[in-house]
Amino acid sequence: MSLGRRILLFPLTLLLIAAALFAVTAIPTFIILDALKLPIGPLASESVRAGCALLTFIVVGRLIERRTFAELGFGRGFLRDMGIGLALGAGIISLVIGLLALFGWYQVTGPGSLVGAGILTNLSVVLLFLLVAVFEEIAFRGLLFRIVENGLGSWGALIVSAIFFGGAHLGNPGATLGSSIAIAVEAGVLLGAIYMATRSLWMVIGVHWAWNYFEGPVFGTQVSGNDIPSLLQSVTDGPVLWTGGAFGPEAGLFAVIVGGITGAIFLWLAIRRGQVIAPMWARRAIMKPAQPSTARS
Repeated sequence: MSLGRRILLFPLTLLLIAAALFAVTAIPTFIILDALKLPIGPLASESVRAGCALLTFIVVGRLIERRTFAELGFGRGFLRDMGIGLALGAGIISLVIGLLALFGWYQVTGPGSLVGAGILTNLSVVLLFLLVAVFEEIAFRGLLFRIVENGLGSWGALIVSAIFFGGAHLGNPGATLGSSIAIAVEAGVLLGAIYMATRSLWMVIGVHWAWNYFEGPVFGTQVSGNDIPSLLQSVTDGPVLWTGGAFGPEAGLFAVIVGGITGAIFLWLAIRRGQVIAPMWARRAIMKPAQPSTARS
């Protein structure tokens, strides 16, 4: 491999290229939409972000790295992987809400605003959370985790991607340092561990999608500090340490415990399946041929 290509494929170079590609596609798109006086609601905004992230992913992964879609995490069996992810994400957040209800800290008070709102409104909410999951999973697992893993190895990539994922939620309504740490542990580590064990972006997209959708539009709690139209109207009232307060259940200890345990299971699976990649320098040491002995007998 030439020196130029080695520099091009160096993890930091690829991350800078990915960030630049996303910026030069997303920013002009938003400027054009604003100039045309087109309404930029949440659905349009997430469509742009998801589309630009996907384009960046294809350019970096397919055109620059020259990897197949299967190697990048978008292989066959996507319906199965997505289905498993949806069931897992829905199950995790349902367990968290169930624990809150068990302690009397979550109560359903009636039907929410999505009941009777019409099929198009409900479908737009479903699509919104799919787009959020696609954007964030391509950005944090498909690009950040995967590229960093090629340099620092799986454990380094897990730590870096989890920290950035938690930090990305610091600007959300009701966010605190504690809520970002909770997000990093329960979701950043969990989603990174699932990707490590399965190498499937479909599955992590499914988990992310179902988690957010059931947390907000179904159970009626805040999603990362955001109030979302829901099928159930509910009240969450209890110790902030456990309920997450204004940020929502994601910032509470129940979510950290359930997400942390699930993440640990997938890390065990990743180790058992031999899916843990060593850092770049360790791989080079293993590949380095032994030097001939100069000792004389």
